[in-house]
Amino acid sequence: MNSWPEVIVGGTHEPYVDRVVDEMPYITRPKTVAAFGTVHGYPWSLVLFQKQRDSEDEQDMAPDDHPKPARFEFFLGGTPGLPGSAPGGLGGGGGEINIRDGAHIDTTAHSWPTDPPVMGYVVFTSDDALELQVNPDDAEAQRFPVERHLEGFPKFCVFFPPFAVPGTIAALDASGNVLHQRTLISGEVPVGAVFGGGD
Repeated sequence: MNSWPEVIVGGTHEPYVDRVVDEMPYITRPKTVAAFGTVHGYPWSLVLFQKQRDSEDEQDMAPDDHPKPARFEFFLGGTPGLPGSAPGGLGGGGGEINIRDGAHIDTTAHSWPTDPPVMGYVVFTSDDALELQVNPDDAEAQRFPVERHLEGFPKFCVFFPPFAVPGTIAALDASGNVLHQRTLISGEVPVGAVFGGGD
């Protein structure tokens, strides 16, 4: 049976934040660390922010009242003194948070070729969801609470299942009913890629 990685939420270290786009005019709400910790000793960080468009050129063409989508970035490494401390860390990914109508869940998966390899999930949910149940096929099932850490952003959960083991992710309501279910990815995700969605 596969075992879950050793994960610590929080810590005394400074979480990594990619500051490359911070000064761009299309950033409408600054990047804020929503959660961080370590997995197998490697630091991880989840950052939430808002930006108006995907490039300055598009921003120039957008009206002032254009919606400002909530976005996230998820990284491994980047903290001096800890594994993966090179500039930019070990990479990561992100994108727009998109919980589609009736889906209750927006799931993304990321992997890193560390030793041992790491696969991490960022799951955003509707307000109806209370927790996630993760059921790897060859490991113990675990439940994780979904919480809202920043106003103006959806509830979310970060977890690190056994690497590349198939299974399911279920969003549960307060009564334990399944609101929506997704599958765990059973293969390696290229570093920097974002796999998943809200369908």
